[in-house]
Amino acid sequence: CISALTGLPGNVQIENELKRRISSRSQYAVLYMDLDNFKAYNDKYGYMNGDEVIKFTSDIIQDAVQKYGTKGDFVGHVGGDDFVAILDMENARKIGRYIIKKFDKEISQYYTEEDIKKGYVKVLNRKGKLEKYAIMTITVAMISNKYKKYSTPLEIGEDGASVKKKAKAVEGSTFLEDKRKTKTGNIAEK
Repeated sequence: CISALTGLPGNVQIENELKRRISSRSQYAVLYMDLDNFKAYNDKYGYMNGDEVIKFTSDIIQDAVQKYGTKGDFVGHVGGDDFVAILDMENARKIGRYIIKKFDKEISQYYTEEDIKKGYVKVLNRKGKLEKYAIMTITVAMISNKYKKYSTPLEIGEDGASVKKKAKAVEGSTFLEDKRKTKTGNIAEK
C-alpha cells in the first residue's frame, strides 16, 4: 500500500524489501527515522501543517538517497512521522548525516518567527498543563548486517527500535549507528 500523503511504499513493501536484502547476502543498512516533538507541533499548528512537515521530511530523505545512494536503494513510509531507508552499506552514514543537516537547516520554515526565536512551542501536555517543547528535530538510527547477521525483518525491526529509542534520548537531531554484535553489546555513536 502506498502512502497517500508521501507517495512512498508502506509496510508490506518495506517488509518485502527487508526480506530481499536478507536473502541477497550483500551488505546493507537500514535507517529508521522519526521526528522528535512532532505531536507538539501538530497540537500547536494543526494537522494540515503537520502533513506538510511529513511531506517535507519525505522529500529530504528521498533527496538524500537520490544524491548519495545507489540504484536499488529503497525509501518507505512506515506511517505518521516514521520513515525507513534500506540502502547499500557504502553511503548509508553519509545519507543519514545529510538528512539531519538538511532537516535542521530547513525546519524553521514551518514555525513562526516568534517560536523559532524562543526555540520552543508551548502546548498542553496530556495532563492539561502547558509545557515547552523544543523545535522539531529528527532521529536517524542505523543498523546493518556489517556487525550482525539478520534472518528476519522482525529481528531488524527490533534492533532498529532499540537503537532509535537510545538515539531519541539524546537532545537535538541525532544519528546513531548500531555496532553491536549481540543484543546486549554497546551501541556505538557515529
